[in-house]
Amino acid sequence: MRVCSLHFHSGKPSYEMLENHPDWTPSLRLGHSDVKTTDAARYQRQVKHRSTQRQEQVPPLAEHQEEQPPSPAQDQRPSSPAQDLECGLCTSRQDVINSLLEENRKLKEEAQDQRPPSLAQDVECGLCTSRRDVVNSLLEENRKLKEELDEYRMNENFLSGDDNTVKYYTGLPNYVMFQTLLCSLTPYLPQGRMKKLSTFQLVLLTLMRLRLDLPVQHLSRLFRVHRTTVSDAFQHTL
Repeated sequence: MRVCSLHFHSGKPSYEMLENHPDWTPSLRLGHSDVKTTDAARYQRQVKHRSTQRQEQVPPLAEHQEEQPPSPAQDQRPSSPAQDLECGLCTSRQDVINSLLEENRKLKEEAQDQRPPSLAQDVECGLCTSRRDVVNSLLEENRKLKEELDEYRMNENFLSGDDNTVKYYTGLPNYVMFQTLLCSLTPYLPQGRMKKLSTFQLVLLTLMRLRLDLPVQHLSRLFRVHRTTVSDAFQHTL
């Protein structure tokens, strides 16, 4: 049931627990005089008196008292559906951000692996190329020197493929004839005592001395051995 505001001092009823409040019950313009007259001034004095008593009993708070932390009940109060939706969106956005950061990191690593060589690497590669060219040049020069040296060494290459040289130094018509003679004499040659000369050189040295009548000293220089070795080789082969 609703009561008109004209029946209350303040225009509305008071809180139901304040029984001493003049507006606890309607008291104005009721159409009869059986209602006890309310005294608003008296109620205000009672309220002021009670307030003074409470202030005397409670110790004064610090002027700059820190704010009390929220109670566990407040921290643990259930969240609303709107808050749950907002938290879900925040989590989803954070996952997307983390995924993008991880993808960005991988792209940076791939870019570093595929980056063009630095100036230092270019210089190093240039030095490697230069050194490789020098090594190849030295190898080619060494090969040519070996070929030239073989031409002056008294070995198989000295006679091979040139019948004129064979005939001049040995008196035999060709290289095949020289090989035939060498195979026939090999079992009888002093191979153990002449370690510095091969069987080929023993036969060649002997034929050259017989054909050209070369002195021992000259043969010593040609075969790069001592004169005594030349003399012993000639005597044992002959």
